[in-house]
Formats: sequence, structure tokens, C-alpha cells
Amino acid sequence: MSERQYSLRDETMLDDPIIMVEVDTSNGILVPIYDIDTGLLFVTAKGDSQIRYFEVNMEQPPYVHYINTFLSSDPQRGLGVMPKRGCDIGLNEIFRLYKLHGNGRVEPIRFYVPRKSDSFQTDLYPDTISDTPALSADEWWVEKKDVDPILISLKGGYQAKSAQTLTVAKKSNALDKMPMKGRDTSAADHKLLEELQGEIKKLLKTVADQDKRILVLEAKQGIKSERKSSVDEGSKAAPKENGAH
Repeated sequence: MSERQYSLRDETMLDDPIIMVEVDTSNGILVPIYDIDTGLLFVTAKGDSQIRYFEVNMEQPPYVHYINTFLSSDPQRGLGVMPKRGCDIGLNEIFRLYKLHGNGRVEPIRFYVPRKSDSFQTDLYPDTISDTPALSADEWWVEKKDVDPILISLKGGYQAKSAQTLTVAKKSNALDKMPMKGRDTSAADHKLLEELQGEIKKLLKTVADQDKRILVLEAKQGIKSERKSSVDEGSKAAPKENGAH
């Protein structure tokens, strides 16, 4: 068992935490899940049966304010998060987790803000991350670009875009050098076969030479040997050069 803590740190001074709070004592490693839209922080761990949630407000010390704890009788094996555009804005659902149980069952856990008004709550739903990528893979990996994500408004509900045609520019890679099914490889196969035949001949000749040396040594020692020279056998075993035709 070990003490579990959470801390808030400045990314430019990670060695000096702004705050550090002890949560409890347990073996599971705490995993933070942060909602950038609302400033909510969910803290839990694999094997826990509770999910603590806080509000992060950098204008009000101590900056991380405890709200409540979701309790359950069953421990979780893992958690998944629904993107904000999948939440039910008509019911003021601000966050949704998916809890994986030990038997494989997945349970949705929804968090709501109770309000009587039926109008769109702009303070609960600021513009959120869309499903449109801000960069292509080449722009990020090759050109080293870094831009903010594309945001969308959830007013009126999220409308999924129609399927777009994905265009992929094929680039040369190591797989292009490998033979493909249906490709004419008869010339390459024939060359490889000739190389293998040559190696086999060399091995058979080496074995035959060793047999001759052994027979000579046995004769000098007066040992009657039942060993037969493999010269003839080797010549019979060697594949014909025209065997591939």
C-alpha cells in the first residue's frame, strides 16, 4: 500500500508543485481525466470503485476544488471517455465515462448539471473540439507543424458530416521490394534455385572429402570399416542443373 497524491504544476517548473494533496492509501495508480471545456478533473484508478471529481480554477486558490465522489460497489478494469459532441446537451449532460467491469460489461456514467431552463447553456458548452483534423499526418510528422484543434459549436446539437473521400498518396517503402502475389518472379526464382544447387554441391563435396580422409586414416590404423565413400552417393544426390526446367 502507498500514499496516493495529486499535484498541480507549472509546466515550466515541474520540480516545484503549486499544490500537492494526499488523496488516500492504495495500490492503484491514479489516472487524471481532464475536461478542457468545463475545467473538470476526474481522478480514479484501475481497481477502484470510486471516481472523484474536481473543478480546476486558476483564479481561485487552492485552484483544485473538490466537488463530489461517484461511488460504486464494483471495481473498474478501465474507463473510456465520450467526446463532448456525443453528450446530450438537451439534458445538460456535461461529461460521460464508460466503465469496464470485470465480467466485460460496459456501464455508461453520465454527469449532469440540473437546470430548469431548456435553452442552450453557453457556459456549459463552449466551442469544443471537432472531428475534423487540423493537420494531416505529413504536416505533423514531416513538416513539424503544430496548430490548435478546430473547434465547433454544439448549439442546436452536433451534426455529423457526410462521409468524405480519403485520398492516400502512396509512397515508396521497404515493402515495395518484396515479391507480391501475381508478380512474375520466374527469373528471380530460377536464379535463387541455381544458387541453392551450387551450395548443395559444395556441401556434398565437403562431405565426400571428409569420408575419404576417414577411410585413409582407418586403413592406416588397420581398422576394417564398413563405411562407404559418399562420392558416388553424393553425385547421385546432387540435383540436376536442368531440374528447374
